[in-house]
Amino acid sequence: MPIYEYRCAKCDRSFEAFVRPGDAAECPHCHGSKLTREMSTFAARGSSGDGAAAVASA
Repeated sequence: MPIYEYRCAKCDRSFEAFVRPGDAAECPHCHGSKLTREMSTFAARGSSGDGAAAVASA
């Protein structure tokens, strides 16, 4: 089940929600349903010696 980020048009708050295909999200603060999906960022874990610095400097 994917996690999406939304912004509510009614209260102007951002939140994340688990949304199944075909289901509609609702603002947990004001229960508004007029939402816009925001661009999500992702987190990645790596070790300090994963070679990322070498790639960045190349």
